[in-house]
Amino acid sequence: MLMPTYLPEQLLSSQSVGGNIADIMTTASDDQKLASWRAFLLTYNTIMRRMEQEMQDEQDLPLTWYDILAHLDSAHRGALRMQELAESVLLSRSGLTRLVDRMERAGLVERHPCEEDRRGTYAVITNRGEETLFQAMPGHINSINQHFLQYLDVFDAQALLRVLTKVLVGERPAEEPQAELIEGDQ
Repeated sequence: MLMPTYLPEQLLSSQSVGGNIADIMTTASDDQKLASWRAFLLTYNTIMRRMEQEMQDEQDLPLTWYDILAHLDSAHRGALRMQELAESVLLSRSGLTRLVDRMERAGLVERHPCEEDRRGTYAVITNRGEETLFQAMPGHINSINQHFLQYLDVFDAQALLRVLTKVLVGERPAEEPQAELIEGDQ
């Protein structure tokens, strides 16, 4: 899903926030913060569009399918409850259900009933799904390097990780575990 890369003036108007743009954007610091927001969104949209196109062209595989296969492959026994998978890949349950339907028809995943809770269902990666994932993985890693990592030195990576972790910690509900936000040395 693409995100907007700008904030229209009407969103910042006195009708929507109780002031005018001059009242809201009063310092150079505020300008820099808004510019960083726009740069974040533009960068994300640009990179994801390119990576999606490359995955489709090279593997005939939507990037969201790759993401689901990667989450399932890294899970215990290659299986996740549908609700847990939806949260992991940032999709609604209904959106994931439709996606898993298509992936199941392609032979990449199967659904298995949950033994502990008859209402629950597991999505399970198949052998064909594993083969598809491992075939696509080198190209995906190359895309990450080509479109993102090559531009960062170790200091940039540390700063970016620090900032994004700070935002995630600030925005996560208190009841969610904070230690599992981002893996990596900080």
